[in-house]
Amino acid sequence: VLALTTGAAATLILVDGGADRWINYETFVDPTFRFLAALVPVAVAGFLIRYRADRSVGWHGLVVGTTLGAMIAIALPTKPVTSIMFDESHGTWETVQAPFGPDDFGRAVNYTYSLLFRYADRVVGTATVLKSGDEDMSLPENGIFVLKMPTQPLSDAFSIRLATWVRGGGRLLVVADHTDLYNTSQYLNAALAPHFGLKLKADAVYNSVGMPTEPVTTRFAALFGRIDARADQLPWQTGTSLAKMPANTVGLATFGRSFSEPGDYSRQNRFGPFAPRTSLRFTDHLAVAAFSVDQGAVAVILDSTPWSNFSQFKEQYRHTFRAIVHALERPAA
Repeated sequence: VLALTTGAAATLILVDGGADRWINYETFVDPTFRFLAALVPVAVAGFLIRYRADRSVGWHGLVVGTTLGAMIAIALPTKPVTSIMFDESHGTWETVQAPFGPDDFGRAVNYTYSLLFRYADRVVGTATVLKSGDEDMSLPENGIFVLKMPTQPLSDAFSIRLATWVRGGGRLLVVADHTDLYNTSQYLNAALAPHFGLKLKADAVYNSVGMPTEPVTTRFAALFGRIDARADQLPWQTGTSLAKMPANTVGLATFGRSFSEPGDYSRQNRFGPFAPRTSLRFTDHLAVAAFSVDQGAVAVILDSTPWSNFSQFKEQYRHTFRAIVHALERPAA
């Protein structure tokens, strides 16, 4: 452990010392460079660690443990979802109540969740709208509540009622985005952080050249709970990242290798310069995360645009919705 830690520290010192000198962002994001940098701790440890021939690896226990774990995972109980409710009591960002027909045109009808609402009704069973925060929050145990981009703060009473419902077996789907216009991220953080330990960053995620990400996840990743393991592109627009999440969080999908940049809302174009640079974090940021809370579960998708009306014609986005519902039906997993 000491050898690997020393090697990791050496890597960080080398990269930090070379940043903006002989290492620019193109070098920093190059897969070959990152692979070689990751080998530095192993190389350092190789000089300090001596192999002991009298030690053997016990594969029997590993195989038995893996098999037993797989059997337990398959046997975990499911809680089917038969209803879904969209919150419109805290603002109508990406509203589900806008028309979308042959005579409708423009941003006001393309940037809504009208088609998602109809699709959710078919997939889940029953789709409804919460138009007032004073309405009865007693959702059935087999329901999902969609909290999306609130432009009005959630009252303490509403947040407590929502958290109590989730802990009793409800499922919460949070829709977030990179923009904190109208304080949407702040309102979500105020409601989610105290009760669920989830906190969003006011930042934007983009790829190695400053554009939206289009990761391709191999089908093999489905074995590890990845819902985007379709071996085809899943285009994201511009998402945000998580500042804090519970320890039992499971990553269901990612943005792919990407930078995370603080939002600059004085800029109209995507609210930031989107300039790749070595001073920013570059990693495989989560795009969809989920975690269990007592009897219930919470899932969060960190980009609101994939479910807009203009996106619903792509099967990748409809699959993402179905897969999140599927995951929320298995809170024990």
